[in-house]
Amino acid sequence: MTRILLRSAVLSLLALLLATVTAQSSKADCAYSLSTADSAWSFSANAGSEQTRTFWVTNTGSTTITLEISLSGTDAFSVTPHIDTLAAGDSVQITVVFHPGSGASAGSSVHGTITISKVGSDCRKTLGLVGKVTGSNGGGNGGHDAVVIFDPGKWSFGALAQGADSCHTFTLINWTGKTIVLTGWSMLHDRGFSVDPSFTDNVTLDSGETKQFTVCYTSDSSRHEVVDSLDVTWHYDGQNDTHHTDLAVTAAYKKTDSGNGGGGTSDGLVADPGEYSFGALAAGASACKDIVITNHSSSQSIVITGWTSCDGQQFSLRPSFSGNDTLAPGSSITITMCYTASSTAGSAKCNLTVNYTIGSATKQLVVGFGATSQGSNNSGDACLRTEQTAGYKDPIVIGASANRALQLINKTGADITITNDSVACEDARAFTLTSSLPITVPAHGTANLNYTFTPFALNNGDPKGVYSGCVIFWLSGDSITCHEAKGTLVGFAVHDADTHTNDTVIRELYPNEPRVISIESHGDRPTKTFTFTNNLTVDVTVNGVTLKNGTYFQIQSTTPATTPFVLHPSDNMTVTVIYTANDKDVHYDTLVINSTHNLLGTGFQLQGVRAATSSVRAEIPSGVTISLTPNPMSSRLVATVTGTTSATIEVYDMLGKQLTSSATTGTWVWNATTDAGARVASGSYIVRISGVSTDGIPFVTSKRVVVTNE
Repeated sequence: MTRILLRSAVLSLLALLLATVTAQSSKADCAYSLSTADSAWSFSANAGSEQTRTFWVTNTGSTTITLEISLSGTDAFSVTPHIDTLAAGDSVQITVVFHPGSGASAGSSVHGTITISKVGSDCRKTLGLVGKVTGSNGGGNGGHDAVVIFDPGKWSFGALAQGADSCHTFTLINWTGKTIVLTGWSMLHDRGFSVDPSFTDNVTLDSGETKQFTVCYTSDSSRHEVVDSLDVTWHYDGQNDTHHTDLAVTAAYKKTDSGNGGGGTSDGLVADPGEYSFGALAAGASACKDIVITNHSSSQSIVITGWTSCDGQQFSLRPSFSGNDTLAPGSSITITMCYTASSTAGSAKCNLTVNYTIGSATKQLVVGFGATSQGSNNSGDACLRTEQTAGYKDPIVIGASANRALQLINKTGADITITNDSVACEDARAFTLTSSLPITVPAHGTANLNYTFTPFALNNGDPKGVYSGCVIFWLSGDSITCHEAKGTLVGFAVHDADTHTNDTVIRELYPNEPRVISIESHGDRPTKTFTFTNNLTVDVTVNGVTLKNGTYFQIQSTTPATTPFVLHPSDNMTVTVIYTANDKDVHYDTLVINSTHNLLGTGFQLQGVRAATSSVRAEIPSGVTISLTPNPMSSRLVATVTGTTSATIEVYDMLGKQLTSSATTGTWVWNATTDAGARVASGSYIVRISGVSTDGIPFVTSKRVVVTNE
């Protein structure tokens, strides 16, 4: 438990400490941060189901940066987006999905690694992924992150004088998608921390609901540095399983001496984190961690006389020590430890030792590091790297293709020859390799692998937005340590409709699926109206609708127009957004709807793209008639389509799952009691009609129907 508590720090405290680095000791900053301090995330889902978790990447620097987000290790994970350009202070939400195939064996586990790289530098951060298949096809965890978390998840009360008190309020959030029951909570140890309220009886939390706790600390001179956890036990409603969610808290004692003018000192240097694990990495993969070393003395300066670490093969330290460094009280320096996984599976450990003097005393600060190599040479960075060439961010219209190239980079001192390759991963069918083999990449040189990007439509006919695939290379050459490498293929697509003012999809206000909405531009300033429905069974109050950034998007209006307003179950609200960019880049922002039952607000990622000429009409062409009766319906819906040479009718539930599909040029009947395999539940459904008019004009439109089968 102590290892877990010490290995990560409060992000806000880390940002403050980084800001106080002394000029002579400042190190190169990657200029971006992750909203999670974890080295690895665990997932679980039934075969054929999925679990989604999200985190944020923030540009903490003063200039625009471009990030590449890549995934290696297994096709059971996917991550979006794969590349993003962030202005200073901007953030992007990264969505990770664990989706084991329907044939996956219950109890099996898979591993992956997400790497977030800053383009044009050697800065990179990693997050390990561990997915466990929990059962056969059907079911799954669902929910936002399918987790119960504290916000914030860790907290430092700082250094307090003898007897001083400090309190902080934390919020426990149920993001499982199910109802849970809190069965107990208390501090794990008796170390000066207390929790309010104390546990008296079970507490039930619906999905999205919260419970607040206040933790207080009273400083005690007998405890120099203190770590503890608020442990909450809970289970899913109606089940007997027991789960734990822990809140990590730390504090320190600040000595205040009397006489001679006071002043006083603590015992000196404190490292944040004090211990760290890089988790499990594939062979050749690397990860780095910044360690903030702070002088916790209230009055005395500290002189750092040197720092060392273990061997330089798997662990490396930067910078190397170059001379005595004086830290004033409260000031900090940053040292970076990196780990590169070896080709042999196994664990590794390393200690960072910092020697220093305070007053007449000579002391040492030791920070421990651990890591595990998965022992496979398929990371893609072991001996051959890849980068996209120019133009890959240009959006392509559905039905069109574009020729692209992946640059192959040989960092070794010998030629590398690609003897075979294949496309795999999530959207493999959108990419076709066109280069002839073999391809030889000269030592310390580059070559191009050509491919074609042809975006496909989703079941509802819309583009996916961002398409991701991977290319696997089989390699040969002298002095290389791997014989397989992996590159990432990325493509962007648009629907390219003439009319882009209305969005026909009604989205859940509290969704379980990835939340991406898009606006298409033709060089103008288009507006688009999005509709959101209260998918809970209780009233919710919308307190605000905002944009996280607002650089390329603006909110024109909302309906209802003034917040706060109340949405009853199944009530709708609309938000009209203006897209202001006129370049060909893909721009991102986040539409945040702050409402009750959702502490942090629901974030829908906005994606803006510039389309070319129109290809599919969003309105119904002249001569085409569509009739859906009755609406509301109880069991049978009669759809009549005239004026077309061909048409397809599809029915979707509000989560986007297709219930049925059929081609028709006349009358079609949907039997809601049998066609979906079972009687569908009462509620709203989307009927999508696409086709070609007798005048040869393609079109697509959607209508909402209500089923009342009680």
